[in-house]
Parts: sequence; structure tokens; C-alpha cells
Amino acid sequence: MARTSAEDGKALAQQLDTGEFAGLAPYGSLTARTVLLHSLAFNEPLKGLGRLELNYSLYAPGLDPAFIDKAVRLLQEASEYLDDSITSKLRFLTEANLNQMVRKREGQFDLETVRQELNRHIGVIFTKARQCFEPVVFPASPAEIPDDTDGPYLVVLHWEGHRVAQDNVHLPELVVRLFKERGTTPTRGAIATTWCLSVPKH
Repeated sequence: MARTSAEDGKALAQQLDTGEFAGLAPYGSLTARTVLLHSLAFNEPLKGLGRLELNYSLYAPGLDPAFIDKAVRLLQEASEYLDDSITSKLRFLTEANLNQMVRKREGQFDLETVRQELNRHIGVIFTKARQCFEPVVFPASPAEIPDDTDGPYLVVLHWEGHRVAQDNVHLPELVVRLFKERGTTPTRGAIATTWCLSVPKH
């Protein structure tokens, strides 16, 4: 509902009216205004309204229920202040919805560029460990660990290549191989291994 200079002074509902609902009734403004007024109730349980209540509030001659449903969906997808809890009524929050803000910001970045930058940053961090270890960043096999030094290696596995489930923690197969072998011969020197793993959330 808020207006910002980046949006040319138009609130989200007004943008929907001039974009998605151009030439039609102002479904964006009607929907957002109704939700906003029901969000101003004093007691917390009374704030907001259900979808059926919203329909009863807006149904009138000349208004298409399908466009009301579309306006609700578009507001839920784009508004940073609309409560997106599954069990919640339609209502605007007094503070920004962090989940919605994160989703919108994610769409503003090229994932491949972020991946490359993250890989570079990880390499820079572990390169600083040269005082104690010889870093080997993101090896695909033991053959990528050289045999020409007696000092310990710091092997960093790629964060996308290996997963560890929270309910079944075990060493990835590559980690076991790196401990047993290096280059083309069995390991004689010490190897310190660390990895950045993608841990699925439950």
C-alpha cells in the first residue's frame, strides 16, 4: 500500500489498477483498501478478514469475482506488508514481511553470478590458511591433491556437490577417498579436510 519514489509515487494497488486491471474496475485498490480497513481492528484476533468475508464485502453489480481472486493473488505475491501465513486471515502487518522481502530480493540477482562470487570468496578465505596448510579448493578426486610436499593439505569440498542429511550424518564418499588416497598413490602425509555442505532443511 505504501508509496515510494521508486514506484513513481504509486502504491502497489494503484500499479495493479493501471497494469493488470487497466480498463476495468480498480480491483487492486478495492481489495487492498478492504483488507487494510479490516487490519485496523484493535484486538489481534479481530484483525484481517477471510476470503469469504472479502468476497461479501466487494461483490457488487459489475464486479467479476474472478478478478477479485486475481487481485488477492497478486497482492499476496508482491506486497511486502501483507501477512502470508497459511492459517492467517488477509491483513496488512505494521512491519515488513521478511519472507516476502527475501523472495523479492532473490529475484533481483543472477544465481550464476552469485555462485561464482561465492566460490571466489571461499577460495580467498581458505587461501589465508597457507601458514599452516596447503589449501586445495574444490577437488573432484584424489588425483587433484599433489604428492610433491610433506606438509598437510587443507581440502575444501564444493558446497553444492555434497549433502549431509540432519537425520543421517555420514562422511561423503569423496571425503573418505581423499583420506585414503592422494594423487595416484595411497596417502602418506597428513591431510586435513573440511567442506562446505548444503544441509537440507526440515
